[in-house]
Amino acid sequence: MALADGEEWTLPDQIIIEEIPTLPTLPSLQAIQEPELIVENENDNEMSLPTKVETVANLACRTVLPNGLPPPDKISVPDLSPSLKLALQSGEKSAQIFNQTLKECEIFYTTKYPTIADSAYYQAIGKKMITKYPSLAYADGTNPWSFFVFKLGQRIRTQRWRENRKSKRQVNDDDDDSETPSTSGVSKKFRLGSKTKEATNNDIPSEDWNNHVTEIQKEWEGKRSVVHLRTLLDQTRAGRSKWMTSLKAGKIAPVISKFPCFEEGIFVLHEFYSIRNKANPEKAKNDMMTKLESLFQVASKQKSLPEEAPELDILQALEDLVSKKKGKGQKSKSCIKVVKNVLSLENIPKKHLDSEKESPPSLIVFKNEDEVLVIYIVADGCQILDTTRCIRTAVMLLIASYYVFDLDYPAIYGQFLGFLQHWVVGDIFTQNKCTNWINFSEQYRAHVKK
Repeated sequence: MALADGEEWTLPDQIIIEEIPTLPTLPSLQAIQEPELIVENENDNEMSLPTKVETVANLACRTVLPNGLPPPDKISVPDLSPSLKLALQSGEKSAQIFNQTLKECEIFYTTKYPTIADSAYYQAIGKKMITKYPSLAYADGTNPWSFFVFKLGQRIRTQRWRENRKSKRQVNDDDDDSETPSTSGVSKKFRLGSKTKEATNNDIPSEDWNNHVTEIQKEWEGKRSVVHLRTLLDQTRAGRSKWMTSLKAGKIAPVISKFPCFEEGIFVLHEFYSIRNKANPEKAKNDMMTKLESLFQVASKQKSLPEEAPELDILQALEDLVSKKKGKGQKSKSCIKVVKNVLSLENIPKKHLDSEKESPPSLIVFKNEDEVLVIYIVADGCQILDTTRCIRTAVMLLIASYYVFDLDYPAIYGQFLGFLQHWVVGDIFTQNKCTNWINFSEQYRAHVKK
């Protein structure tokens, strides 16, 4: 997923950044890293190793390859701006320096080597940059340059995807992404418990609202200030809710296109917590996380899991406890997909991030043995990145996606999501409940009353 063009690498949502943050030391990077959303274009080449016919050794024997590129080991690195170069040479570490380096590299390679795609090139670039500027190295991945390679690849592929999207998009009266109100009378594709929307009219958003939307898009293309983007989201929330009533049911893509910051989970979560408690989003977050922790404890005990059981195992156990497995009607399917044996961030199999149009949000977890590498929500051909790699946060992001994008639950996920809605969010789930749902709900209710 080519995760970000003009992005700024930022800290997780629980820390509000008022000034330039300090990048983490090597051991602590995992706790606060914010990988960006990778958006793959179907016309882009996958980041893959050279074929047997065109090995790296063969490439190195050439001066210029058929694609116009030099061999990977001959690829040049950019001459960075003087102030940035001085900061890197002095060993400074900060989010601003790291992001600016990525930005200058992106501009250099998309301009000088627009066809660059193979992993061998990104690895060579990363190794050269970290050798030249050791302060860019982080212990996240197979090599010290793995994190830099991952982030740079995302930016370049995202820029490519956006350029192709702009050049290929055609205006069509029947376009599924139309932002005009539907008059077909088609009912929503999904059904959600008791969550309802207040009646709103479809007035055209004010000029002021449109200006704020434009500012969000510019900020996302530029500095990506977390504080500024959150402020703009707060200022556009009412208009956004009204505008979303004009979208076809199940559509996420047009919302993310207009509000690209929703590509990253911290902004979806902020929106969700703000919807739940406008005056104090942090309290809404803490309350729900506390309830989820309690739910995990009971589920773990019910399934007789060991005390040190990974949270992912507990989450899957919880889903199993409330799933519909017998009887009439739609049986439950898991909305949690785990992809194992992923060697590193740059080797994530992109096929698992594909989703059909109007498909409902589901959770994709990529693991390297017992370590969670990265987590995404996928839906409607889009991906939303969880920036924390924390399973409980990812669960909240999953349920938040349905609330923020005003989606109803599909029957196959309805029991599990309805249980989270009922016991974690606090909205009563009024749809049909299976026997497993009712039984575990009674057990959990007894635990809460203690």
